[in-house]
Amino acid sequence: VMHQDIAALLSGPSLPRQSYDGDGETLKQFQLYMNNINAGPVVQVRYLRQAYEGDSGNRVRVTFDRELAYSVGSSPEVSLNGRGWRRYPLNGVILEIKFTERYPGWLGQMVGYFELQKQSVSKYVRSMKRASSLGLLLRK
Repeated sequence: VMHQDIAALLSGPSLPRQSYDGDGETLKQFQLYMNNINAGPVVQVRYLRQAYEGDSGNRVRVTFDRELAYSVGSSPEVSLNGRGWRRYPLNGVILEIKFTERYPGWLGQMVGYFELQKQSVSKYVRSMKRASSLGLLLRK
């Protein structure tokens, strides 16, 4: 979706074909789900990502996310800069490991060497909880 059409997408009307690349049915389905649960803009999340991806048959992707920040707002505006952004305190980085077929042996060695623990980390949920604990979320 083109940046200038995000507000229109989130407010509900159909978008003209030149406003997006790809499947218009996917956008319609997104809007249907959005309207069914009465979803709206609440929190934006941003972070710096370093990504590494192998090109072998067993696709492996390793990402490091840092400088997690969030912005609370109810307008259908997407911006990565400006006022209102708050840093989420992280002790380290968020490491994501994804693979398509089998768990690579070298990855197991790395996890063992660094004594890594499997843990679910949702950057959006953490940002929502932090904003809520600080009393920043607007009640409808």
